[in-house]
Amino acid sequence: MSIKNSAKQPLSAVDFPRITETMASFGVELIPGENETVTTANLNGTMVTFALLSSVLIIRADVPTEEITEQGDPTLHLACNQVNSRTFAAKAAIVDRSEKLIVRTEHDVLVAAGMSDDQLHSNIQEAVDTVLAAQTAVQQAAQEIRAAAPGATEA
Repeated sequence: MSIKNSAKQPLSAVDFPRITETMASFGVELIPGENETVTTANLNGTMVTFALLSSVLIIRADVPTEEITEQGDPTLHLACNQVNSRTFAAKAAIVDRSEKLIVRTEHDVLVAAGMSDDQLHSNIQEAVDTVLAAQTAVQQAAQEIRAAAPGATEA
């Protein structure tokens, strides 16, 4: 017995050849990583990572900032918290393991049961759009927090 979706497309295992083909349909070339479970793409200046684990495809966007980690400014951390409290579509966090802070947003796509081509296409499109939109939301929240800070001047 084969499981099929309502459009009569068979569900197939999600693997990197299918992910690469799906991204190519958007006009995006994926760059293979050193590890066979990770690949990347530069989307409008944002580095997006695709990591395929056994049951989940993680799509992550990392945006370096000019914020120096050692300064301890909590604004971006608070902005991520604000974004995380408003949406469940993506997770936002700050990576503080380098000289400058990095804003990281992630979206998980459950792939354990397999997907049809249409499902994979729409889930990848939604995930990429979601992590990029979350990056924008973090920057907007950070601007609002800075504007509301005592002594802030309006631009």
